[in-house]
Amino acid sequence: MKLKRSLLVITTFALMLTSCGIFAENDEDIKTTRKATSVTSNRDGRLFKISDDDDPAEEDASPQKKMPAYPDLAPIPSIPDIAAGSPDDGSYPVAGGESGYYDEYGHYHYSADELYNEMYNACMEYRDVIYLDGVFEDADFQNAFNKVFLMNPDVFWVNNIRYQTFEDWTAKLDFDIYDGIDLSKVYAMHEEVINKADEIAAMAKKMPTDYERIKFVHDYIIEHTEYDEKVIDTYKNYAYGCLINGKTACHGYSKAFQLVTNRMGYTSGLIRGFADSKHSWNYIWFGDDYYWLDLTWDDPIEGEYAMVNHNYFMCSDDTMLKNRTINDYNAFIPVCDHDTYEYEKMNGLYLDSYDFDMIDSLMYACKDGHIDLRFANKEAYEDAYTALYKNGDIYKTSVFSRRTNTYFSWFDDDWCISIDWWEE
Repeated sequence: MKLKRSLLVITTFALMLTSCGIFAENDEDIKTTRKATSVTSNRDGRLFKISDDDDPAEEDASPQKKMPAYPDLAPIPSIPDIAAGSPDDGSYPVAGGESGYYDEYGHYHYSADELYNEMYNACMEYRDVIYLDGVFEDADFQNAFNKVFLMNPDVFWVNNIRYQTFEDWTAKLDFDIYDGIDLSKVYAMHEEVINKADEIAAMAKKMPTDYERIKFVHDYIIEHTEYDEKVIDTYKNYAYGCLINGKTACHGYSKAFQLVTNRMGYTSGLIRGFADSKHSWNYIWFGDDYYWLDLTWDDPIEGEYAMVNHNYFMCSDDTMLKNRTINDYNAFIPVCDHDTYEYEKMNGLYLDSYDFDMIDSLMYACKDGHIDLRFANKEAYEDAYTALYKNGDIYKTSVFSRRTNTYFSWFDDDWCISIDWWEE
């Protein structure tokens, strides 16, 4: 889902108000306006179809359990199970070593951890089918499945995993590969996206603090990515589409951020939920707490002068969950109960009331022609919106001259105002 902001372009000669339209998208993404009308798709959850149904011809007997031969490949560098600086209380899910068991009849029952390992290894060997000498519970399959996609943001070619069990207590797992993907070429594509993530990580590590490194990744991805609802149902709505093609939707933004920050040693992940329609965003462990980020909603509208926003950078539950809900099938849901590192509070842009002189001073101090303001309550936000926009106080600011153009954007649910300005 992409938040499409209401936009005001102001000059001393002309005033133009642009209302942004609605774009129909699938379960991951939707663009909304200030007064939004949601559009939903007819597609079920992207990754969560579990089925023991298959071709009836295959149900009578177990297929021949012969693995295809694969060439020896140099291993892709893996992401640590627990990244440096992650919580040590065991709350973050990792691929553990819990074992399955044999029942009284000698049939093997896989644990969720063992299923995860089988699924992960199949992905890393670029297989589209594997056979297991045992069975498992539906809940363990779902658990393992969720972890595969939670913990491995570099996996972009698998659309779904389906299973079938047989009378001899064995199972078959089918890996549905996205259309447009040639499985024989996935290794090279996988290596390409890992190398790109490491390239961005290397640039970010040059920043002096962890906070600035995370912000660099956030800004870099937004600055180099174009939001494209056309890729939603494809492999391009993953880290590959974002980092290599430069076009993706919300799932791709989130996967790319997770991949780069994981490569840097941070514990971060992706959450699926709703914000008028189905949507994805990120969390990261920083300091001693989790924080939310939403790169899609921080990506400004298209335009030569639009700059990266930070309204959804390092947010708390109180800020982020005002206008969204989290699906309960996520493998991990963090508690983000601190606002210490919210962007506006870190940078003196959090205001308890509308104060023209304060806003004028803040705008004058911004050398890049962009400011993100957040207000402590709805009344303060509405006072600022009315004064700056409706009453024209924006014209009175020190940065405004007869040659100044301005983007004025507002976010009713989050009590935020963003302003961009530039000279002709």
